[in-house]
Parts: sequence; C-alpha cells; structure tokens
Amino acid sequence: IVFAGAHAAMAEAWIFGVGVNDFTELSTKDRAIGSIEYQTDSVTQIWGVDTSLAVAASFHASRDIWAGFGLAAFYPLQNKWFVEGSVMPGFYFHEDPSTDLGSRFEIRSLIGIGRQISDSTALSVAITHKSNAGTSDVNPGVNALLVRLRYAF
Repeated sequence: IVFAGAHAAMAEAWIFGVGVNDFTELSTKDRAIGSIEYQTDSVTQIWGVDTSLAVAASFHASRDIWAGFGLAAFYPLQNKWFVEGSVMPGFYFHEDPSTDLGSRFEIRSLIGIGRQISDSTALSVAITHKSNAGTSDVNPGVNALLVRLRYAF
C-alpha cells in the first residue's frame, strides 16, 4: 500500500500532468502543457520527507520540449493529503522564437499539494517554474499550473 499510515515511504510512481503555461516576461500567449514524470522508490528520508530520484519531460503546445533529472520530495499530511516538490536540471528545446528562455539549460522547480484517492492513485495541483537560474544573460522563465495524476506501484 503506497500511502497507508501516517508516514509510509514513497513508492515508485508515474505522474501525468496537464495544464497551462505562462511565459510571463515574453510576448507570447499562454498555452497548454503536458508532462510525464517517473519517480523511484524513496532513497532517503530526511525530517519526515521522502526523497527519490526522478526524471521528467514536459511538452508545450508551442512544440517546446523540456527534459530533466533530479530529486523529488513527498511529505504526507493528515487525512490522505500530501505536499510534493522537486528540483530538476534539464534541457529545453524551443521551436518558436517567442518562447526562447535564454539557454538550453533550464531548471524546473515544482511545488504541489494533493490527495490520495485510492491505494495506488492520487491527484495533485502543482505550480512549476523553469529558469536558467541566471546562467544566461537572458532569463525570462516560464511558469505552469498543472493537475497531476500519480499512479504508484
């Protein structure tokens, strides 16, 4: 059982997300975004937070693609609620010049809140931000709001 008890270790999971992105500082309109993510079993637990390795990709309606690898965190709350987060350095490829984020290197950060809906599935709402962290002279970043379905096994 994945989420049973007050604090069960995070299990392997596939996470699928859909939402909308916001290129705040760029003159392009907001568009749909989809994402897929894989998280390993918990590799360590620090202060009650399960930490795992993760790989993810996002696909923007503007035909932009980002893919990265990093750490994901999961913290169970009461009544089947949880908080999730991650930081993943990765590579960004844009087709539309209006969605240029300044470099190929972009770090995605994510924070979300969700609720278990069965032993193996959960829904969450998450906010993401992609930025090159100032490693390029141009760094407009892009934000996204996602609804995510977690399927743990």
